[in-house]
Amino acid sequence: MNPKAKRLCCYIFPAVGSLFVTYLYNVMDGIFVGRGVGSAALGAVNIGIPFITFAVAIVSIFPMRDATVIAIRMGRGDKEGANHAFMTALSLTVLTAVILTIIALK
Repeated sequence: MNPKAKRLCCYIFPAVGSLFVTYLYNVMDGIFVGRGVGSAALGAVNIGIPFITFAVAIVSIFPMRDATVIAIRMGRGDKEGANHAFMTALSLTVLTAVILTIIALK
């Protein structure tokens, strides 16, 4: 395997693994709720899964986008700019998560 493919695999496998664990959690949650509480609760869990997936997708936008900006700025030696991009991504992620939480609770 060439070095570029090896480096790419170092990024692909953790990303795919994290998605696998996320959906494995949803499946296990369905199994436990279905057996422990009943079919009505299992239906509620299944109705909530698309919202959870949507929320994860929306909240992931900022860190994924700004990781590229941070890498470019660090490559240029602009540590202050990289720090600013990181703080912007963190702030927008937290703000978006809070907004989605408020929407979900209403």
